Amino acid sequence: MKPMLVLLIASIAMAADKPADTTPAPLKPKAVKALKAAYPAAVGPILEAKCFPCHAATPGKEAKLSRPRKAFDMTGGFPFNSADTLEQRLGHLRHEVETGAMPPFMYRLFKWSAKLTADDRAAILGWLDGKAPAGQGPAKK
Repeated sequence: MKPMLVLLIASIAMAADKPADTTPAPLKPKAVKALKAAYPAAVGPILEAKCFPCHAATPGKEAKLSRPRKAFDMTGGFPFNSADTLEQRLGHLRHEVETGAMPPFMYRLFKWSAKLTADDRAAILGWLDGKAPAGQGPAKK
């Protein structure tokens, strides 16, 4: 009986750790253009401050491709680089922002300032939803 209980608990835990499919619908070229135009003012500074230390090449780090950078490389800014489609990348970004999974807890213990604030999360999600026009900062509430 105990082995069955352990197996049941383990399978529930594994299912809970699996992220839901976060892939949004395919983006139209006009939507991609709008995201790209709004990126520098709306979320660029936030991502540079909070995500680039692990997910982008910095001086002296270009040759060594870190594991986070391999998974989601933000070096060139939007539209980012990975093996996934643009829609998948944006879905992953949304999932990480909504769940607070990034940066990982152990990283935050040593670099608390890397945590996304409520305003950071709102700005990123607003940008993903197309609510941050080009040339403007984070979407207003």
